[in-house]
Amino acid sequence: MAVVLTINVNTYVTADEAEAYFASYPNSAWDGDTDTKAQALINATQSVDALYGDGYLSGIYNETQDLLFPRFPFYDHRGRYITGIPTSLKNAVCELAALGLSGTDLFPVSSTDANVTERTSKVGELQETVKWSKAPDTASFEGFRKVDLLIAPLLCKKGGNWSLKA
Repeated sequence: MAVVLTINVNTYVTADEAEAYFASYPNSAWDGDTDTKAQALINATQSVDALYGDGYLSGIYNETQDLLFPRFPFYDHRGRYITGIPTSLKNAVCELAALGLSGTDLFPVSSTDANVTERTSKVGELQETVKWSKAPDTASFEGFRKVDLLIAPLLCKKGGNWSLKA
């Protein structure tokens, strides 16, 4: 049975948009038959909403919609007026789809250890020391740096950093 992509129902990105994105930003992981790529886009859409959705700016446009976009119009952190599905969100979905095709878990457990510079543990008379290079105020997902950067302008600011869902 063919995998069907339906915008604003199970994906933010059409197959043609994904192909155009990867024509401009080649990624060897973007490989496979039509159904495999379509399923990757569906999984990536679920992942982006699950990992980052609580931090999206504005509110959902319609309470009965399947996905977290579209939202009420807003200005992103780069001053762009956003209506519909933002290009940066579509690009993040494409990158997540490629990660999924390469075998990366698209639903990782966040790590607050990303900025740990020192860790001490002692068992007798209990002692634990943890030092961070900066406060662990945001979640970090290993291998998702490009996605984090693409999605950041669409997220609420929290404590001077972009709010990523833990």
